[in-house]
Amino acid sequence: MASNDPEYLLGELKHVDPTLLKHCHVAATTSILEISKHNADKSTLSTFLEECKFDGKRIDIFYSEHQNSHVHKVNQPAYLITLNVEIKGSGSTDDINFSCTMEQLQDLVGKMKDAAKSLEKETRT
Repeated sequence: MASNDPEYLLGELKHVDPTLLKHCHVAATTSILEISKHNADKSTLSTFLEECKFDGKRIDIFYSEHQNSHVHKVNQPAYLITLNVEIKGSGSTDDINFSCTMEQLQDLVGKMKDAAKSLEKETRT
């Protein structure tokens, strides 16, 4: 094993095929996302986890953890923005990534239009 291997490969799981671990991780993540996406109640979740061979105690633990860390629906779009900016004097560029709501995006567009108008006025003078 290389020194830059993930921690899980150094512990109890070091004898498990890394590809199999990745597939298991993807399956678990996908299941959790689907459960959250469909806002599954406890009985639906229990049925699903029983089919996955979870015992009652693990189902209860999973459900309580899911409920404690579950993000409530906002029902509002979020926009992921990437601005490619040029670093003054260097000629190189950098990306600025952020997310915003519709109102924040509209505010940003308004401010950018104002900045463009100001630059236009300055270049005419």
